[in-house]
Amino acid sequence: MTTEQWPPRRSSEIGVVNGAEFRVIAGHELRRSIRDGRCLSILWMSVDHRGPVALEAAVVERGALRALGDLLSLELRLSDVIGVVGERELAVALPDTDAAQAEVVLDHLQATIPELSSRSRTPLLARASTATFEPGGLALELPELLAAARGPLLRPV
Repeated sequence: MTTEQWPPRRSSEIGVVNGAEFRVIAGHELRRSIRDGRCLSILWMSVDHRGPVALEAAVVERGALRALGDLLSLELRLSDVIGVVGERELAVALPDTDAAQAEVVLDHLQATIPELSSRSRTPLLARASTATFEPGGLALELPELLAAARGPLLRPV
């Protein structure tokens, strides 16, 4: 196969891995976590824009998603995997991160996003939730962990 035949692994509009690649990598991390008795947290974030209603919502939301993806890329570890999982949603696989540590990540993002929003041409509002696989817990499949993380996005960041 030549390079042109491989499907792209990154979302060209957002700058993070695409949904299919995210699921491959996160699935690998979950299997590793189960095998090695380590934690894995998934952070799920959904964005909405606060821009003028006259603007095309989809364009503004892609800009907000790009801004959020850029922020996450700067603020998180290199081992954390950020992926586009929906039109307005990003997920982050946080290897070796327990539930308490995932909450610390959310607290940090909660403090950082308003600053980003005030500087951005596409102000954003994000909501987030997490789910964590803990060693000794039920061995679950990635779709179950993602569904738990996507759950009700009650926490504004």
